[in-house]
Amino acid sequence: MSLLGGYGGYGGYGGYGGYGGYGGYGGYGAAPGAAGLGDAFANPLVCTALVANRDATSNPGATFLNPGDPTFNSPTHIPRWEVWVRANLLQWELCQGITLVPDTANKAMELQVGGTPIARLAQPPSTFFMAQVKRVIAWADLRLDRIPEILAQVDNQFAFVASVTGLHPERHRNTVELLVNAIQFTVLIEMQFKHALACWRPNQYATQVQPVITTPGHGSFPSGHSTQAFMLARLLSFILPNTAYFDWMREQLYRQAARIATNRVIAGVHFPADSVAGRLLGYSIAEYIIARLKTDSSGQVLYRDFDASKAFGTPGDDLDLDLLDAIDTPYTSGPFDCYKLGGLVNVAAASAPSVLAQLYTQGKDERAALAI
Repeated sequence: MSLLGGYGGYGGYGGYGGYGGYGGYGGYGAAPGAAGLGDAFANPLVCTALVANRDATSNPGATFLNPGDPTFNSPTHIPRWEVWVRANLLQWELCQGITLVPDTANKAMELQVGGTPIARLAQPPSTFFMAQVKRVIAWADLRLDRIPEILAQVDNQFAFVASVTGLHPERHRNTVELLVNAIQFTVLIEMQFKHALACWRPNQYATQVQPVITTPGHGSFPSGHSTQAFMLARLLSFILPNTAYFDWMREQLYRQAARIATNRVIAGVHFPADSVAGRLLGYSIAEYIIARLKTDSSGQVLYRDFDASKAFGTPGDDLDLDLLDAIDTPYTSGPFDCYKLGGLVNVAAASAPSVLAQLYTQGKDERAALAI
C-alpha cells in the first residue's frame, strides 16, 4: 500500500477532513474478494495459493535469525511502522499538553498549552448572525462561477495545496504525511469549538439561503475549512525553504486559503465571521505545531482572542476582510476591535521518540527540491 492509501479512511471524519481523496492513492488497494480488509493479500485465492507455495518452496533445515533486542523507546523504530500507526502516534504526540477549557460565564472556549491559553473564541449572539444573513444571500450571486471550486473543495483541499506547491504524495511523502496529520489534529480541535459554541448555520436563519451543497451536521462557528486552509498556509510558510521563490508560493497559499474560506460562504453553509474565526484558530494551531518542530525549545505561540461581535461597525455592515488580513495586528479602536493579542506562550519542543520531528527532518530534502 502506498503512503496515502492509509489515509483514505480519514475522509470519514464527517466528510470534512478534506482528505478522503487520499484513498485514491491506495496503490494496489484491496485485491478482488478482499472487501473491507486492509490487507491486499487477504482473499481466499491468494491465501490458498500461499499455503501451497510454502509447502513447495520452504526449506525446513534453514537456520533462524535472531535480530536482537530492539532499542527501547527509540525514534529509530518509527520508519518500521505503517502509516496509520505513525498517524496514531503523531496525534497522541501533538495532543500532549493541549487542553480545551470552557469559559461558561462568557460562553467562550480556550485552547490552552500547558495550562496557558493560546486562542480564545467567544460565542456570538444570534442577533449578530442574523445581521450577517444578508451578506450570505448577497454572495450567492457568485455561485455559478464558483460551483466547480465549491464542489472540489468539499473533501479535498490538498489538490489546491499541491497545485501551488507542487507537493506530490510519493515524491514528498514525509512532508505530505506531516500535513495530513496536521489536518487531522486541526479537526480534533476545531470540532471541540464547534460543539461547545454550537452556532446555527445560515439556512437555519433564513430559507432564502438555499445552500448548493449539503449543510454539514456540526456547528458553523468557526469554519472548519477556513481553519484547515489557514493552518496549512501558516505551517507551509514555516517549513518551505526560505528563498524569494518560495515567498511567492507563500503569498499564493494565503490567498488560496482566503478563497477556500470565502467559497464556503458563497455556497451558503457559512457566515463571513466563521471564516475569520477559522483563520485565527488555524494560525494558532499551526504556530503550536511549528513550536513543537523546533528542537531548541524556542517555540512560541502568539495568544489570540477573537470577539466576532466587534468585527462589524454596525449590525449589517460588511466585514472588512482586507483589514482582517492583518491578523497579527490588534484592532484597539473603532469598529475593528475584534482581536486581542497577548504575549508569547512558550511551547516545549517534541521529545524523542518523535514522529513529528522525524517527518519534518526527513522532508527537508524533499521540500528543497520543490522548485526543480
